[in-house]
Amino acid sequence: MDTSVIIIGIIIVSLVLLPIWLISAIISLKEKRLRKAFKELCIAHKLTIKEPELIKRKIIGIDADAKTFVYLSQQTENQDQIIVKLSEVSNCRVIRNTEKSNTLPHSQEETIQRVDLILTPSLTPQQEIFINFYNVKNDASYESYPMYDKAVEWQRNINKFVKVPEKVLVKK
Repeated sequence: MDTSVIIIGIIIVSLVLLPIWLISAIISLKEKRLRKAFKELCIAHKLTIKEPELIKRKIIGIDADAKTFVYLSQQTENQDQIIVKLSEVSNCRVIRNTEKSNTLPHSQEETIQRVDLILTPSLTPQQEIFINFYNVKNDASYESYPMYDKAVEWQRNINKFVKVPEKVLVKK
């Protein structure tokens, strides 16, 4: 009687813990692959990024010496990589696209659809570089505001390196 209870208990515990362990191992493996790809990308471009930040399936960093921004995303099946010299960027801003909620007729509530960090090159301002932090199609809705905060944080980090035109610096 006691051994059968122990065996059933072990089976139940393993049925609960095994999927959790497998999910954790798969996520860890994906993160390792992303970090490895990021490291290889940095080596290929001779960049040294001391503190890259892993945000879900994206990794971001700035090489302070080379003043270069690096972004690598495995959000979709193919890799999306962006490398930008910050000395060639004139502006960095965050765009939050929202949509009115249709649940109540007089509701002022809005749902965030996308959060993008936009880099505007100095030489070709019409060819803006979009770095997606949140998209309602790919991410859970509860992540929208934390991802907006992350985008604003990275905007501040990038703006430390962006060359601001003299017209903006002069206050009248």
